[in-house]
Amino acid sequence: MKDYIQFLYRSNGDEPNWGFVIKQVEYYKTENDWKYMGMLLALKYYIEIDEKKFDTQYGLGGIIPKYYEIAKRHFIKIKELKREVKDLVIDDTVRVVKVNIGNNRGKYKVKELE
Repeated sequence: MKDYIQFLYRSNGDEPNWGFVIKQVEYYKTENDWKYMGMLLALKYYIEIDEKKFDTQYGLGGIIPKYYEIAKRHFIKIKELKREVKDLVIDDTVRVVKVNIGNNRGKYKVKELE
């Protein structure tokens, strides 16, 4: 999580205020019983999936509280889908089907089609 936070700040030409960042993260962990991994996934969801820009002025406070539950649901759904796909059996046997179109010439007169 530390590396990702540092990456976000440095991508904006800034350095994180680690005292403040740690204080925020520990507050969310203590007050909300949020996991570090969940907070990291909230940040990744915000940046990589929702394609938003990280604003160093607001730091983590504008992202983690808003995106923690959204990211949690998203990544749980991905995990469930991976499990379903793992159990999926695909029958990729090639089957040739012959279709007889026949010759329909002369079957209809032009006046009947008008």
